[in-house]
Amino acid sequence: QWLLNFLLEYKKKISLPFTCLTRGNELDEDVVSALKKANCTNVFFGIETGNEKYRNEVMAKALTNRDIIRAAKNLRKYKISYGTYNMIGLPGETLDDAFETIKLNAKIKSQLPTCSILQPYPKTAIAEYAMHHGYLHTDYTADDFNFMTSGTILNIPFKKELVNLNSFFLFAVRFPKFIPVIKILIKLPPNPLF
Repeated sequence: QWLLNFLLEYKKKISLPFTCLTRGNELDEDVVSALKKANCTNVFFGIETGNEKYRNEVMAKALTNRDIIRAAKNLRKYKISYGTYNMIGLPGETLDDAFETIKLNAKIKSQLPTCSILQPYPKTAIAEYAMHHGYLHTDYTADDFNFMTSGTILNIPFKKELVNLNSFFLFAVRFPKFIPVIKILIKLPPNPLF
């Protein structure tokens, strides 16, 4: 209710176009309609992973695929552009799980799907999970981290493939019919063409 009242006041007193960050489960039709009336032009929300069980049990997002699909439908209905935040290289994630993330983004027609490779920063819940399950050594330091698109310090299989898949993420979401080809290409060594 606070948001709906705020958006009414914003429209009356400011009315400049704006972008906002939110959660997919907050984007019901009433909220999206109010965002549109207040002059919202872009919305971004996190999917993190297309694997709903992992998203909720490990990452504690409390966000269903149904919420995400509904949010995108409402945003399209009110003609608000939207983008999504995603991660691959999660502890225990398989390549199939990473492709689930791509497929969910393709299904909702994410207009700006961004992706990074997980960097488990110290003292975060995901870093603790990774250490507890043997994906991360307890003696890592900040110097061990990679840029969010160039690698991972996690002890996981398919590191090379994940780095390559990150390079193809946007293309795969926009052109999912090429996923079978991408599955072959990601096995090649990382290279400047990717």
